[in-house]
Amino acid sequence: MGGGKGGDDSAKEAGRAQLAALDKQIAEQRAAFDYAQEQYAPYQQAGLSALDQYRTLIGLGGADAQNQAIQALSQSPLYQQQLQQAEGSLLQNASATGGLRTGNTQSNLASLAPQLLNQQYLQQVGLMGGMQEQGANVIGNLANIRTGQAAATGQAYANQGTALGQSILAQQAARQQSSSGALGGALSGAATGFSIGGPWGAAAGGVLGALGGK
Repeated sequence: MGGGKGGDDSAKEAGRAQLAALDKQIAEQRAAFDYAQEQYAPYQQAGLSALDQYRTLIGLGGADAQNQAIQALSQSPLYQQQLQQAEGSLLQNASATGGLRTGNTQSNLASLAPQLLNQQYLQQVGLMGGMQEQGANVIGNLANIRTGQAAATGQAYANQGTALGQSILAQQAARQQSSSGALGGALSGAATGFSIGGPWGAAAGGVLGALGGK
Protein backbone atom coordinates (compact mmCIF):
# COMPACT_ATOMS: atom_id res chain seq x y z
CA MET A 1 0.00 0.00 0.00
CA GLY A 2 1.07 3.64 -0.52
CA GLY A 3 3.31 2.96 -3.56
CA GLY A 4 1.69 5.71 -5.62
CA LYS A 5 1.94 8.29 -2.84
CA GLY A 6 5.57 7.38 -2.22
CA GLY A 7 6.37 7.76 -5.91
CA ASP A 8 4.69 11.16 -5.99
CA ASP A 9 6.76 12.36 -3.02
CA SER A 10 9.97 11.00 -4.54
CA ALA A 11 9.27 12.83 -7.80
CA LYS A 12 8.70 16.09 -5.92
CA GLU A 13 11.89 15.64 -3.89
CA ALA A 14 13.95 14.87 -7.00
CA GLY A 15 12.51 17.91 -8.78
CA ARG A 16 13.32 20.19 -5.87
CA ALA A 17 16.89 18.86 -5.74
CA GLN A 18 17.42 19.50 -9.46
CA LEU A 19 16.03 23.03 -9.24
CA ALA A 20 18.16 23.81 -6.18
CA ALA A 21 21.31 22.59 -7.96
CA LEU A 22 20.55 24.75 -10.99
CA ASP A 23 19.91 27.77 -8.75
CA LYS A 24 23.39 27.27 -7.27
CA GLN A 25 24.86 27.04 -10.76
CA ILE A 26 23.25 30.34 -11.79
CA ALA A 27 24.44 32.00 -8.57
CA GLU A 28 28.02 30.81 -9.18
CA GLN A 29 27.95 32.17 -12.73
CA ARG A 30 26.81 35.57 -11.48
CA ALA A 31 29.46 35.57 -8.75
CA ALA A 32 32.16 34.72 -11.29
CA PHE A 33 31.16 37.63 -13.51
CA ASP A 34 30.99 40.02 -10.56
CA TYR A 35 34.50 38.94 -9.54
CA ALA A 36 35.87 39.46 -13.06
CA GLN A 37 34.23 42.86 -13.27
CA GLU A 38 35.73 43.87 -9.92
CA GLN A 39 39.23 42.78 -10.96
CA TYR A 40 39.01 44.55 -14.31
CA ALA A 41 37.53 47.77 -12.87
CA PRO A 42 40.85 49.64 -12.24
CA TYR A 43 42.05 48.96 -15.79
CA GLN A 44 38.70 49.93 -17.24
CA GLN A 45 38.67 53.21 -15.31
CA ALA A 46 42.29 53.95 -16.28
CA GLY A 47 41.43 53.34 -19.93
CA LEU A 48 38.46 55.68 -19.81
CA SER A 49 40.53 58.39 -18.13
CA ALA A 50 43.28 57.94 -20.73
CA LEU A 51 40.70 58.21 -23.50
CA ASP A 52 39.58 61.60 -22.19
CA GLN A 53 43.16 62.87 -22.05
CA TYR A 54 43.94 61.43 -25.48
CA ARG A 55 40.95 63.17 -27.03
CA THR A 56 41.96 66.44 -25.38
CA LEU A 57 45.59 66.22 -26.51
CA ILE A 58 44.71 65.64 -30.17
CA GLY A 59 42.17 68.46 -30.15
CA LEU A 60 38.87 66.57 -30.12
CA GLY A 61 37.88 68.49 -26.98
CA GLY A 62 38.39 71.86 -28.64
CA ALA A 63 41.37 74.16 -29.20
CA ASP A 64 41.18 75.75 -25.74
CA ALA A 65 41.24 72.40 -23.98
CA GLN A 66 44.12 71.23 -26.18
CA ASN A 67 46.16 74.37 -25.43
CA GLN A 68 45.56 73.94 -21.71
CA ALA A 69 46.71 70.31 -21.89
CA ILE A 70 49.90 71.27 -23.74
CA GLN A 71 50.53 74.09 -21.27
CA ALA A 72 50.18 71.59 -18.44
CA LEU A 73 52.81 69.40 -20.13
CA SER A 74 55.22 72.35 -20.32
CA GLN A 75 54.83 72.92 -16.58
CA SER A 76 55.12 69.28 -15.56
CA PRO A 77 58.09 68.33 -13.33
CA LEU A 78 59.30 65.80 -15.89
CA TYR A 79 59.43 68.33 -18.71
CA GLN A 80 61.08 70.99 -16.55
CA GLN A 81 63.75 68.55 -15.39
CA GLN A 82 64.48 67.42 -18.95
CA LEU A 83 64.68 71.04 -20.12
CA GLN A 84 67.12 72.00 -17.35
CA GLN A 85 69.32 69.03 -18.09
CA ALA A 86 69.32 69.73 -21.85
CA GLU A 87 70.09 73.43 -21.36
CA GLY A 88 72.86 72.65 -18.90
CA SER A 89 74.41 70.14 -21.29
CA LEU A 90 74.20 72.60 -24.19
CA LEU A 91 75.79 75.44 -22.23
CA GLN A 92 78.51 73.16 -20.91
CA ASN A 93 79.44 72.06 -24.42
CA ALA A 94 79.36 75.63 -25.71
CA SER A 95 81.60 76.77 -22.86
CA ALA A 96 84.09 74.01 -23.54
CA THR A 97 84.30 74.95 -27.22
CA GLY A 98 84.41 78.68 -26.66
CA GLY A 99 81.03 79.36 -28.23
CA LEU A 100 79.08 80.23 -25.12
CA ARG A 101 78.10 83.72 -26.29
CA THR A 102 77.73 83.00 -29.99
CA GLY A 103 74.50 83.36 -31.91
CA ASN A 104 74.48 79.65 -32.67
CA THR A 105 74.35 78.80 -28.99
CA GLN A 106 71.53 81.25 -28.36
CA SER A 107 69.61 79.83 -31.30
CA ASN A 108 70.03 76.32 -30.00
CA LEU A 109 68.84 77.38 -26.58
CA ALA A 110 65.77 79.05 -28.06
CA SER A 111 64.80 76.00 -30.09
CA LEU A 112 65.49 73.54 -27.30
CA ALA A 113 62.31 74.13 -25.29
CA PRO A 114 59.87 73.73 -28.25
CA GLN A 115 61.66 70.60 -29.42
CA LEU A 116 61.49 69.00 -25.99
CA LEU A 117 57.87 70.01 -25.59
CA ASN A 118 56.99 68.48 -28.95
CA GLN A 119 58.76 65.30 -27.93
CA GLN A 120 56.92 65.27 -24.61
CA TYR A 121 53.63 65.85 -26.41
CA LEU A 122 54.14 62.94 -28.80
CA GLN A 123 55.14 60.65 -25.93
CA GLN A 124 52.05 61.63 -23.95
CA VAL A 125 49.76 61.09 -26.94
CA GLY A 126 51.29 57.64 -27.49
CA LEU A 127 51.03 56.74 -23.81
CA MET A 128 47.40 57.83 -23.50
CA GLY A 129 46.55 56.11 -26.78
CA GLY A 130 48.02 52.84 -25.54
CA MET A 131 46.23 53.07 -22.21
CA GLN A 132 42.85 53.77 -23.80
CA GLU A 133 43.36 50.77 -26.12
CA GLN A 134 44.02 48.59 -23.09
CA GLY A 135 40.84 49.91 -21.50
CA ALA A 136 38.93 49.08 -24.67
CA ASN A 137 40.36 45.55 -24.59
CA VAL A 138 39.24 45.16 -20.99
CA ILE A 139 35.72 46.25 -21.91
CA GLY A 140 35.75 43.77 -24.78
CA ASN A 141 36.86 40.98 -22.45
CA LEU A 142 34.09 41.82 -20.00
CA ALA A 143 31.56 41.81 -22.84
CA ASN A 144 32.75 38.34 -23.89
CA ILE A 145 32.55 37.08 -20.31
CA ARG A 146 29.06 38.55 -19.96
CA THR A 147 27.96 36.93 -23.21
CA GLY A 148 29.24 33.56 -22.05
CA GLN A 149 27.56 33.98 -18.68
CA ALA A 150 24.27 34.92 -20.34
CA ALA A 151 24.42 31.81 -22.53
CA ALA A 152 25.24 29.55 -19.58
CA THR A 153 22.53 31.14 -17.43
CA GLY A 154 20.01 30.80 -20.23
CA GLN A 155 20.88 27.11 -20.53
CA ALA A 156 20.53 26.71 -16.77
CA TYR A 157 17.06 28.29 -16.92
CA ALA A 158 16.15 25.93 -19.75
CA ASN A 159 17.40 23.02 -17.65
CA GLN A 160 15.25 24.26 -14.78
CA GLY A 161 12.23 24.19 -17.05
CA THR A 162 13.09 20.67 -18.17
CA ALA A 163 13.62 19.49 -14.60
CA LEU A 164 10.33 21.03 -13.51
CA GLY A 165 8.47 19.45 -16.40
CA GLN A 166 9.99 16.04 -15.70
CA SER A 167 9.05 16.36 -12.04
CA ILE A 168 5.45 17.19 -12.94
CA LEU A 169 5.24 14.25 -15.36
CA ALA A 170 6.73 11.91 -12.75
CA GLN A 171 4.20 13.08 -10.17
CA GLN A 172 1.35 12.58 -12.65
CA ALA A 173 2.63 9.10 -13.49
CA ALA A 174 2.81 8.24 -9.78
CA ARG A 175 -0.77 9.43 -9.24
CA GLN A 176 -1.99 7.53 -12.30
CA GLN A 177 -0.26 4.41 -11.06
CA SER A 178 -1.93 4.86 -7.69
CA SER A 179 -5.35 5.32 -9.34
CA SER A 180 -4.84 2.32 -11.60
CA GLY A 181 -3.87 0.19 -8.61
CA ALA A 182 -6.99 1.23 -6.72
CA LEU A 183 -9.25 0.51 -9.73
CA GLY A 184 -7.65 -2.88 -10.29
CA GLY A 185 -8.00 -3.74 -6.63
CA ALA A 186 -11.65 -2.69 -6.62
CA LEU A 187 -12.49 -4.86 -9.63
CA SER A 188 -10.62 -7.83 -8.25
CA GLY A 189 -12.19 -7.44 -4.79
CA ALA A 190 -15.67 -7.05 -6.26
CA ALA A 191 -15.29 -10.25 -8.27
CA THR A 192 -14.07 -12.18 -5.26
CA GLY A 193 -16.79 -10.74 -3.01
CA PHE A 194 -19.52 -11.59 -5.55
CA SER A 195 -18.39 -15.18 -5.72
CA ILE A 196 -18.63 -15.40 -1.97
CA GLY A 197 -21.55 -13.22 -0.97
CA GLY A 198 -23.35 -12.16 -4.10
CA PRO A 199 -24.07 -8.46 -4.79
CA TRP A 200 -23.49 -7.36 -1.22
CA GLY A 201 -20.25 -9.28 -1.10
CA ALA A 202 -19.19 -7.68 -4.37
CA ALA A 203 -19.73 -4.17 -2.96
CA ALA A 204 -17.75 -4.90 0.18
CA GLY A 205 -15.03 -6.64 -1.73
CA GLY A 206 -14.73 -3.71 -4.14
CA VAL A 207 -14.18 -1.21 -1.30
CA LEU A 208 -11.59 -3.39 0.34
CA GLY A 209 -9.91 -4.07 -2.97
CA ALA A 210 -9.69 -0.35 -3.80
CA LEU A 211 -8.06 0.39 -0.46
CA GLY A 212 -5.60 -2.42 -0.93
CA GLY A 213 -4.69 -1.27 -4.42
CA LYS A 214 -3.35 2.12 -3.32
